[in-house]
Amino acid sequence: MLQQSQNIDYLYIPTSKNLQSLLKTTTFWTAGNVQSAYLIKSQLVNLTKSQNYEYALTKDGSLVKFGHQKTKYCNLFNGLYILSYTDKSFLLTSYDRVKEYHCTDQKQLKNWIELLIRFCVTRGQIQTRFRFLSQINNGNYSKGYLIEDNKQRQFVCKTFQKTDLVKVTKLRDSVIGEMLLLRPIDHPNVIKLLEIHEDNKQIYLIYEYAKGELFQEFQKKKAEKSQFSEQQISNFMKQIFEGLKHIHSLNIMHRDIKLENILVKDSSTIVIADFGLAAKKIPKFEYKKYGTPGYIAPEVLNLKVYNEKIDIFSAGVVAYILLTQQPLFSGNTISAILNQNTAGRIDFNNSKFVCLSKDAQSFLKRVLCLEENQRPSAADCLDSLFLQLQTVNNELGTPQKQKEVRLSYLGSSVLPEQINLSKAKRRSMRQYILLKQAIITEKQKTQMMQQIVEQQQGEEEEQENLIVQETVKNIAGSFYTETKNGQNGEQQIESDSGESMNGEDSSESDDDDANLFLEDDSCHNLSSKLSQLGGFEIKMKR
Repeated sequence: MLQQSQNIDYLYIPTSKNLQSLLKTTTFWTAGNVQSAYLIKSQLVNLTKSQNYEYALTKDGSLVKFGHQKTKYCNLFNGLYILSYTDKSFLLTSYDRVKEYHCTDQKQLKNWIELLIRFCVTRGQIQTRFRFLSQINNGNYSKGYLIEDNKQRQFVCKTFQKTDLVKVTKLRDSVIGEMLLLRPIDHPNVIKLLEIHEDNKQIYLIYEYAKGELFQEFQKKKAEKSQFSEQQISNFMKQIFEGLKHIHSLNIMHRDIKLENILVKDSSTIVIADFGLAAKKIPKFEYKKYGTPGYIAPEVLNLKVYNEKIDIFSAGVVAYILLTQQPLFSGNTISAILNQNTAGRIDFNNSKFVCLSKDAQSFLKRVLCLEENQRPSAADCLDSLFLQLQTVNNELGTPQKQKEVRLSYLGSSVLPEQINLSKAKRRSMRQYILLKQAIITEKQKTQMMQQIVEQQQGEEEEQENLIVQETVKNIAGSFYTETKNGQNGEQQIESDSGESMNGEDSSESDDDDANLFLEDDSCHNLSSKLSQLGGFEIKMKR
């Protein structure tokens, strides 16, 4: 039978206060009241004592026995109760205590068994409930398989050899810790541990199906020399922090958030997985160092008392890697990476970071704060502007926006990558400033154009539309001034240097470099409209 070591690491203590006594005694029932919704409630016959009592199974995994004088219960989650069954009865085993139950109604007996499988460790039924399709993973101590049930629904099964669990104490406590902590969790962004089975040789953990790791998708993008958009990464991080918010509310720390432990469940959903290093939060308890180099919060490596904020830092590292396509802490060896990680040397001035949007930069600086008490909680992170970016993914890597909200200046679109130009790519600081001033939303552009159409008629309308188009054309490339001669149609285009194309000196004062000049009284109204919208200031040349 699967049991925890007597010297179990405190890192894996579950919620129940009576777990330690349960591990050291043969107590099966605990006297008390259980206030929870029942999944099933019926008469069962205890075949061991030939007694008939009413029993109930609750949503939180408690088996309740309604006695004549007092009510008793046991928590199936925390006790690792073993379930074995036949078509006539089922047995519950807790260490050396065994209870066998029979139900006169065969259909009700099957219902009891199906529900108990969700909360107990089921013995000897793995081959009858599932069919193994293929091996998908081979670790040092575990193997992963793709399996399906009798209804052809697919799941993932992770197996452990019992001989390894006996030899390696930390492995055994890690597996049991994941079983105790993960199984009660029910959240769309946390992997679900659906069933646990055992036979004479192996332990089988049955998880909901996920098609792969986010790390693999990230590597595909790098191989294709592309990357996820900020909207997609915002969507990923929002789901990660939703999952963290839930487990933190249960006083659980994951302690190993990284790209490899974020799984892609379907085309638009990701889940947090691998709770092998997870721990219950105990105030002021000095935990050991756990985690993956490069993702670990500095307070862990500096041997300080830490809490759930370490998961926020690790999630911040995930966001940093996705956004910049480079590690936060780099080095040629694990030792070098750990040294950087321990010192908390973060470069927020590198070229890839400064190219990010202001919201993304602000978000990363907050979650990667070296001071744990200044780091936001998962709930605070969900309120950040960066995680409010709205997008819907129909496929991973293919964002489908709910509404077209591209930033634009008048008739031309501007992408965020063009707005936040690095210094090396900017033609001049003047160009960058003017480009920023020109940004208005697509909605504002539409409203402005409608107002222009309503105010102008006939030839004046056509002239103003022409002026708008010619004024803003190719603004991201170069600046020019077009002077229109109404008599002969001759045009003179001034370059940035102030020298006209026909060789005449037409330089203007430095104060006017940020303005475009139009020479037509009919654009007076247009000038005021653009000024109101925060775009160009258009002056009349007299």
